[in-house]
Amino acid sequence: MKNYFLILLGNFTKERVYEIGITITPVVCSENLKFHYNDRSLVAHFSSDGEQDEIMEYIKAALSDGYVDMVFVTETNYMSVAMTDEMSSHLLNLDEVGQNDDMVIDMGRVKKGLEGLPVQDLMESEFELDDEDDSILIKAKKQIKLPTLDELLEKIHLSGIDSLTPNEKEILNKLSK
Repeated sequence: MKNYFLILLGNFTKERVYEIGITITPVVCSENLKFHYNDRSLVAHFSSDGEQDEIMEYIKAALSDGYVDMVFVTETNYMSVAMTDEMSSHLLNLDEVGQNDDMVIDMGRVKKGLEGLPVQDLMESEFELDDEDDSILIKAKKQIKLPTLDELLEKIHLSGIDSLTPNEKEILNKLSK
């Protein structure tokens, strides 16, 4: 497993950053997907078993509508980073959520279906290119199923309407029409 940094340049809101994070979860194997953003840039840090070129292909296809420029690199011992201790502790430690919990996607919650996705084992996903027609993006999309109306209503019943993610609210709105 390797650690990767994804750097996106564009226009970012909290909602867009969360959407991007959820979009790339099929290739994330670490306990957490860590990120830091401002209105013009996003830096994400995660581990994956996939090969860098395959992950890059997936991310480019999955995010083709929402970023301007992207840098995707493998973390190495030869990388130099300059950041505050607080930022370093947050962004570089993939095992703990830390204090900036609004800048982390807990992959355990994603696997349990608590982030707007159904219960699934994303970390066990394989993204091999067996033939030319079966790209990483197609395989990832096959693994992500949208929650049903019953699942959304059950979540509302158990945890309240405020427990729904923006994505789940949008799905609920579409399903209710």
